[in-house]
Amino acid sequence: MENIEVAWLFSEMADLLELKGENPYKVKAYRKAAQILKKVPDDLEILKQKNKLNTIEGIGAGLAEKIKEILETGQMQELNLLRKEIPAGLRDILSISGVGPKLARTFWQKLNITSLAELEAAAKSKKLRELPHVGPRTELNIKREIQILRSMGREIPLTIALK
Repeated sequence: MENIEVAWLFSEMADLLELKGENPYKVKAYRKAAQILKKVPDDLEILKQKNKLNTIEGIGAGLAEKIKEILETGQMQELNLLRKEIPAGLRDILSISGVGPKLARTFWQKLNITSLAELEAAAKSKKLRELPHVGPRTELNIKREIQILRSMGREIPLTIALK
């Protein structure tokens, strides 16, 4: 598995933890680890074989164990559990530009929105602007972004795909 793929899993883990409302320091640790892993010049598999994963600057013993688990199994058990716990539609909502984990969690907790279709319906009925920090402009941008996503079909712009 490539370093960037491991970084993507750590980034997804951070998003799902934030959606769940987990400890911000844990979320930050996974985000920071994802950024670090993108920049590691050495192959993680080779570092694992040499038992040097914990020598990566900014990666502690716990995160090194997660990397080892990913390299050995191709997955992370904790991430798999979170994927089952968090509605899949919330991850789709994160693909909307300007909607991060905190806002998606607000949609979920306050309006029970768990899909793009539900988000679009709430935006059209002007329910989103009832939420804190969401005004008419944000609501309009969300509607536009959903229309763009639908018009693209299966094509995904690189900026959204990397997110």
